[in-house]
Amino acid sequence: MSETEKSSKLEAARAGSHIQNARKTLKNAKPSFKLLFYLHALDLFFLVAFAIAFVKDLLDLIGIGSLPAIGTSITLVASFCIWAAMTIAGASSIIKNQRKTIVKYAVLVSGTVAEMLFGLNFIPIETIMVGVIFYLSLVERKSAAENDSSQETVFA
Repeated sequence: MSETEKSSKLEAARAGSHIQNARKTLKNAKPSFKLLFYLHALDLFFLVAFAIAFVKDLLDLIGIGSLPAIGTSITLVASFCIWAAMTIAGASSIIKNQRKTIVKYAVLVSGTVAEMLFGLNFIPIETIMVGVIFYLSLVERKSAAENDSSQETVFA
């Protein structure tokens, strides 16, 4: 690299052009990627829920989860752990949006019932269910943050 190239890159870095490029890229990013900015520390419990759902779906695929009494108990325990992770992570913490909270619990109950149906338990429904609930939680946080910022501009 020549000396002039080095000096032009150094000047561009000092001018903050990389920061401006990053901001432009972020503004043009897909909306689903922008949801990652609404992650909280307690979302690690969703990671635990993903792990539990993955292990449960793996047990279904192996055949252990397909046994009549064992499969039902594994499904109920996994769904209870996912519910606990949702509650701890604050998936139902926003009281204003009770409808969205009910939707998340409806996804949990419908996924649990679908897992208990014979033949459907080989599909990774629990893992997909946790992903949907996590996505709904991030969308809820985003809309709450946008509502708070719009209210601040109205009252400012």
